Amino acid sequence: PRIIKEFEKARDEFLRTRKSKAMDSLSTYTKLACANGVNPFLGADIAADLAIYFKMFSAIKEDFDIDDNELKRRYCNYPGAKKLLELMTENGVIILLKNFGGKQVIKSVGKYIPFLGQGIAAVLGYTLAEDAGKSYIKDCATLARQVMNDEIANYKLYGDLRGSSKQPICIESYKLYQLKE
Repeated sequence: PRIIKEFEKARDEFLRTRKSKAMDSLSTYTKLACANGVNPFLGADIAADLAIYFKMFSAIKEDFDIDDNELKRRYCNYPGAKKLLELMTENGVIILLKNFGGKQVIKSVGKYIPFLGQGIAAVLGYTLAEDAGKSYIKDCATLARQVMNDEIANYKLYGDLRGSSKQPICIESYKLYQLKE
């Protein structure tokens, strides 16, 4: 029970730290999306938005130490894994932007109205990126929590793995366990 409590504290600290890093990354990309909100070139603004969202999602996944290959292989049975992978495709980001369709149209049209319209377009660019990024952070945190909870449950099931032939699901949890000992 003492080790389980240590695992749970380590999990909570890991998630707190990773969310904080992800929020820092989100801040960077929302500023880029805000600046792109006043991009005067029709079509180029959408291409820039796609690039910003791809990089933002990639940075957030990296902040949580989530690897695409592991999402496809090890974590494919988790409900959130499929969503995280889908948003890393061009179609996924386009669908995401379509979900914000009304705001996207206002942003595109508004930027051609001097001053006020450009300000509105910049704010909408920021808001859209922030909403998408916060949702992605939540999805990454949910997946990380599910995986770590399974690791804790695995430890409860198999106990001390040092002399066992059973392999832990997550090597990182086992390394953490070894450091605590």
